[in-house]
Parts: sequence; C-alpha cells; structure tokens
Amino acid sequence: MTSESAPSPQTGLIATQVTVRYGRRTVLHDVTAGPFAPGAVCALLGPNGSGKSTLMRAMAGLVPSSARVMLKGAELSRMNLTDRTKRCLYLPQALPAAVHLPVLEALIAARQTAGPARAFPAFGAPEEDAIQSALESLTLFGIPHLAMQAMDELSGGQRQLVGLAQALSRKPEALLLDEPLSALDLHHQFAVMDILRRETAAHQLVTVLVLHDLNIALNMTDFVTVLHEGQMIAAGPPAAVLTPDLLREAYRVRARVEEGADGRKFVSVDGIA
Repeated sequence: MTSESAPSPQTGLIATQVTVRYGRRTVLHDVTAGPFAPGAVCALLGPNGSGKSTLMRAMAGLVPSSARVMLKGAELSRMNLTDRTKRCLYLPQALPAAVHLPVLEALIAARQTAGPARAFPAFGAPEEDAIQSALESLTLFGIPHLAMQAMDELSGGQRQLVGLAQALSRKPEALLLDEPLSALDLHHQFAVMDILRRETAAHQLVTVLVLHDLNIALNMTDFVTVLHEGQMIAAGPPAAVLTPDLLREAYRVRARVEEGADGRKFVSVDGIA
C-alpha cells in the first residue's frame, strides 16, 4: 500500500473500521479511509463494484456500518443525521426526483435547516441576502440563466450543476460527492473540477469525490484512495499511487502513466492484463 505523510485526524476527515454488509455479502472489509485534509480535493478510485459509493454513504452515515467517522476532531458517527449533515454534506450520484420548483427557490430552500420549500415571502433584508447568495452560487457554476427555470425541466447535467451549487451554498465543513461529473460534458467536467479546487482551497473544505476518470484524478486532485474488492489497497498523491503495478492489480490493464508536452499526466493503456 502506498502512503505518504497525511494530515492529523484532528484536522481532517477520517473513517475507520468501515465494514458494510448487505445480507450475507460483505461489501467493505474493515476499511480505513483518510485522513482527508482540509483544502485538498481527494478522490476515491477503483473499478466497478469495488465499494466506492458504499464507502461514501458509510462516511455520510447513510448505511448501517461499524464505521467511526471523525471530522476535525468531532465524532460524526455519534451525531444524529441532521447535525451530521450540517457539517459533512453528501451529494449522491442519482439525485432525488426533481420537483416543479424554480431553481433559485430550490437553492434558498436547501440552506434552510428544516422544513419544505416555501414560496418567497415579502422581500426583506434576510430574504434579499438569501436570494443574492443563491444567485452567486449559480453564477459560480455558470448557470445564473437557470434561476427561474423549474427543477423538473432541467437536463441531467443541469441538475447535477444545480446540485453542486446547492451543496456549496450550504457551507459545510466537508463535501462527499458521489460521481459529481457523471452527467456532465467534457467542458463542464473540467470547469466543475476547477471550481471545486478553488472553493476547497479558499474555504479549507474537506472534499472527497468518487471518480472514474483517472486522467482527471492525476491532474486535478491532491490525494487518492484506491479500493479493490471491498478493501483499500493504496492511498497517497495520485502520481505516486497510479503505477503500472497498481493499474494491473485494480483495473486489470497493462498501462503506464505518461507526461505530455504541457506537463499534464495521462494513463496510456496497452491492453488487458
């Protein structure tokens, strides 16, 4: 297992003793993930069925598990789900069914601690602040033109962008994002990663996301954890972890990491191992 100097568990997010079973099938076997550092974009990697999404949901407290989850010295796994979510926000790959609600109002509702979305009240100073903050979140992702469009009229990619805007607008200490790029075109994949990197650094967030694109992981994340058959097999800086041996073991391919003329790294696959 590859490992380099890691942040203190008192400053980052760490999950230990993560075992998850579905019936008789054990999906995760006593996994330790992290510490994931504030200010760093961290990726969970691995082939299909390796346990990435399950680990993400276990860290969020959404599946029964033995996990002990700490964030900046506080034990999330002892908190109720409401308090836990305020500090560590999970965004699933499959977003909940969209409702017929304007995007702007959905963002404002997402910042409320409880209760369903309400129609806009008469504008006062707090409401104006909430509207301005929601518009800034939409502008951050380049979608202010969607503000008055209904959520159930958006494309899959637009909904994913709105979901990310909602997540950041709630100002958590940690973000858990399950395949946040899956519905996005190539331009928006890189744009979203750039935004996540900037916002993570600026606000010292702990950002952990599930990725399948190894080239994005190599060039746009700071730390990766690789899962294989329900176990963590490597963790560290992406260029140090994604070696030919690791790619053969985890992905069953003969591959190497090369560097282009612009300094960007990429995985070159020669064939199936």
